[in-house]
Amino acid sequence: MVESTTHPENLEQQAGTLGKLAGLLVKLTRQEISLFKAEMSQSAGQVKANLPVLVMGVWFCHLALMAGLGVVLVLLMSVMPLWAACLTVAAGSGIVGALMIKVGADKLTDSIHFERTPESLETNIEFLKERMAS
Repeated sequence: MVESTTHPENLEQQAGTLGKLAGLLVKLTRQEISLFKAEMSQSAGQVKANLPVLVMGVWFCHLALMAGLGVVLVLLMSVMPLWAACLTVAAGSGIVGALMIKVGADKLTDSIHFERTPESLETNIEFLKERMAS
């Protein structure tokens, strides 16, 4: 029967290595949280800057649309019944409005994008894997 013996200096060395790894993990976690906060702040700033422009654009388009729709409605009334002219204008307005909402929402979504955090997390995972293997 082979007897397993553990040497105290080997256990101390392993405990020291695990302690160092735990310290590195805590440090990396704190750095990742700081990076995440910085990216969130940057994204929030971009949203804050883009949102008023989007709202004002929608408002001015709404004003122009109302005036233009009035003109189109009057012109269409000369060639079709009033109800058909209103239905045509309403359908066209709905399509244009939906497209405008889609473009505005896409721009807002694009401004909320994290570039550095996922790469940094992958680098940290690789680093910890290497440290655990050695």
